[in-house]
Amino acid sequence: MKLIKKIEIDIDPILFKSIKRNNNSFNINQRVIDIDLNKMVYSIGIIKTLSKRATSKKSKIDEFKSIFDYIKKRGGDLKVQCLPKDQEVKNKIAERFGIGISVVVANFLYKLKWTTLEKIPATNFKKSLDYRCNTFTNQSIVVEAKGTFNFKNTSRALSRAKNKKDDFHQAGIKIASCATLLNDKIAKCKFVDPPIIPEDDPEYLKRLALVGHYIQAFNLIGQSKLSHYFKLMRKRILYDKEFPEFNEKERLFQKIKREYFKITYKEKKFVGRVDITDKTKKHFIFSGLDIDLISAQGFIDFNDYNNEIEFEIGRNNNFVVYKDGICLGYINNLSSLSNNYKKLINQGIQDNTIKHAQDYTVIVDIDLMDEKSLGNYFQYLFRNLEIKIEKQGKEYGRMFDFIINVSGKRYYVEIKRFSSCKGLQNIGRYLNKDKLFDGKIIFITNTRISPTQKDHYEKHGFVIIDRELLKKIIKNHYYLLNLIK
Repeated sequence: MKLIKKIEIDIDPILFKSIKRNNNSFNINQRVIDIDLNKMVYSIGIIKTLSKRATSKKSKIDEFKSIFDYIKKRGGDLKVQCLPKDQEVKNKIAERFGIGISVVVANFLYKLKWTTLEKIPATNFKKSLDYRCNTFTNQSIVVEAKGTFNFKNTSRALSRAKNKKDDFHQAGIKIASCATLLNDKIAKCKFVDPPIIPEDDPEYLKRLALVGHYIQAFNLIGQSKLSHYFKLMRKRILYDKEFPEFNEKERLFQKIKREYFKITYKEKKFVGRVDITDKTKKHFIFSGLDIDLISAQGFIDFNDYNNEIEFEIGRNNNFVVYKDGICLGYINNLSSLSNNYKKLINQGIQDNTIKHAQDYTVIVDIDLMDEKSLGNYFQYLFRNLEIKIEKQGKEYGRMFDFIINVSGKRYYVEIKRFSSCKGLQNIGRYLNKDKLFDGKIIFITNTRISPTQKDHYEKHGFVIIDRELLKKIIKNHYYLLNLIK
């Protein structure tokens, strides 16, 4: 005979996707469900043993039936009564309610295979999570369940459940649950997706520092997208999945996994970008990382390589993997690569997905450049536009970064990079208004300059390229020609 009571459920929206994969009829707006108390007690009996003194002559399920004494018989809602005064005993009963309710709610949401329900054994004398099981679609679930008789303790109990990191990585679906049972209100069960690293885990600060390392490393080698991805990874560690850019992080993860160039060496995969390094399009550089680092759990589980690894693919194509999993490679002999690699690179050149490294520059990269690097970037742009770069040196008693020649007319290029892009109050201190009879001065900066100042100096023979114009030039290099012709 079924004994049915109603309870209220509160489900973390992050779990909706996994629920829908296992239960098409699930209604995300449903807040109250029926539970079978016999199944609840049966679940407790499988996962918990109330007394180690129980003998084989006595059915252990009888020991768990005493839990019915604490359930109000009247009314359709699950409420508790006659709780013991001893706090330790009370806590044990709350724990058993928490586990039993968790299982029947999981069954309602995910359609469990009951034959797979089992207690997770302790390892190395350390208590593990409470239980695991499979759904009918053969997805694995692990759960840490808590219970409380005090509404004020719900958040604390749920926090303890979420912070039990052990074994969470061993399943496709991970759940922390907490059942709150009261004598005057309907019982409530909350299901949440546990955080990737609890804040009190020693790995927490270590991984935050490590993610900062990758942000800086990929900035250094001109991989702004990978640098941005690790900024999102930092938020993934800090806020789990509760941050506005979470979907952006997931889209970028799929793009990296699907579209980025992959190098394989001894069953290890490295994912990254291939850039052209010369005009002949015969020399390339690969910059990327161990593919395990791009997933959140892979990043958490990653351990430094014991040693740097150097290897060759084909002839004269040399790669190095550093201890942090970053991989750099120099491809100087495309013909000696396997047909698969050659096809990918040639197709990338044709589709313009493989470009010169400078073509990936964004405004954030420019803010990180020093003046020499910014000068190199503009020299690359000028050469690409078939503009002759004459020389660097002193002209008119002052030093310019370099000089270009456009149809016989000389332009003297001066570059100033500032740590702040908020704007210069007075650019006169950086400019000499003496007239140049054979050309103009091009002043390039990463900061903002007011229209009034720009108009003033342009009347004195200057071409002013400030932050706003830099953004346009980055998007379309030919915009630079319009400024100097």
